[in-house]
Amino acid sequence: MALLEFAKRTYRHAPMVRSDGVVWSFEDLHEKVLITARKLSNHEVDIKSGDRVALVVTNNTSFTTLLFACTSIGADVFLMNPSLSTKQLHAFCTENNIKAIIHDSTYSFTDNVAALTVQEIEQTKAAKKRPGRARVNRVIIPSGGSTGKAKAIAHKPSLTNYLAPFRACITTLNMKHHQHAYIATPMYHGYGFAVFLLCVAAGKEVIVDERFNANLVMKRMTDHNVHLLIVTPTMLHDLVQVKSPKKLTIQCIASGGAPLNEPLIQRATELFGPVVHNLFGTTETGLNFIATPNDLRQDPRALGKPIKGMKARVVDTRGKVANSQETGSLQILTKSGMEKAKQSWYSTGDLVVKDEKGRYYSRGREDEQILSGGISVYPIELEQLLHEHEQVERVAVVGIPDERFGERLHAFVEPKVSALTEEELRRWLKEQARRELMPKKITFRSQLPYEQTGKVNKKNLRD
Repeated sequence: MALLEFAKRTYRHAPMVRSDGVVWSFEDLHEKVLITARKLSNHEVDIKSGDRVALVVTNNTSFTTLLFACTSIGADVFLMNPSLSTKQLHAFCTENNIKAIIHDSTYSFTDNVAALTVQEIEQTKAAKKRPGRARVNRVIIPSGGSTGKAKAIAHKPSLTNYLAPFRACITTLNMKHHQHAYIATPMYHGYGFAVFLLCVAAGKEVIVDERFNANLVMKRMTDHNVHLLIVTPTMLHDLVQVKSPKKLTIQCIASGGAPLNEPLIQRATELFGPVVHNLFGTTETGLNFIATPNDLRQDPRALGKPIKGMKARVVDTRGKVANSQETGSLQILTKSGMEKAKQSWYSTGDLVVKDEKGRYYSRGREDEQILSGGISVYPIELEQLLHEHEQVERVAVVGIPDERFGERLHAFVEPKVSALTEEELRRWLKEQARRELMPKKITFRSQLPYEQTGKVNKKNLRD
């Protein structure tokens, strides 16, 4: 809440959030937050300082209001994926002692978790006095829910906690010159949430829609002079398929959440200019790297250099610091992530290499790496290679068991044209790929499964 107090005093009548035709200034949002906090404390559920609340709301003005209202009371806020089933949500809430679910969908009451709709809160009479706040609250972003059991990762949304990523975005993304930002990524996800807070601190107008639609985003970019666009690679892929108007004010595209590929970077550069940046971070450690357009021009897998205020290193299989150009596990020491990452080196689960100039490059995830005939093979290498084929739209690669080699690769391909055959693709690969990258299987899909965060759901493919 201190962040919003600061923004209200500093930017006052400047537009803060725009959604579905509604525009609120920083002062408007601050006033609505105070009223909503009084309504929450006056509701029969009686949310108060120290309680745990699950916020299950899409990108809209209600998300911003309820987030700050709950934190102003002193409640811990869990940002939940609205696509979770009632069973999944209630299981998580029961395990984490959640007192109430606030949502804009349809969830029923259970014995130990109350469910409040956004509309119900709006209709509640506000208490006369602002509820007291007895403690510093936390915002918890569940991690790992798509690939396994969700883990609750706690953050304290303070100005000092986000100082390093704020400074990095101001300088590297040149945010001080970008007045209007469109956040296409879900704000319940760590990436969208962090960028939203940075925009609040920097006094930027945030434009959001409840669902991503490439045609609508292009219209918003034109109508509202969007300077900064926050997307995932999947969203950017869909956006470059839309006919672009001649006059666009876009000055920076910040992509995150998944790797970019060379054809996508080239197409986006043709349409929007050299404005694509890659932001890398984790729910646990926050923002760690920003790759500039120049970095990505040299290598689409570039992460860039660590932002100021955090440290990174590459560790080999023996736990020793790896040599330059040697693939190893990425470890982070930061001041802006969860407490564990501030106290000791935190392993992100990513495989990277570091060059002589201190730049880092992604080599995929540790849990995706396979050993094929005793050789380490990284699925991301085959993914990047297949993206270069002119008839391949999208691709995802996973490891599968193999009787002879132990493991081999299985490529799932979404072709641009149905005429593309496995024989043709294998013939092309033989001229491009080394032996261990040749996939054991190639499966064509009309559409790959994606999560709302823009990542391919590889668990779904493996199953």
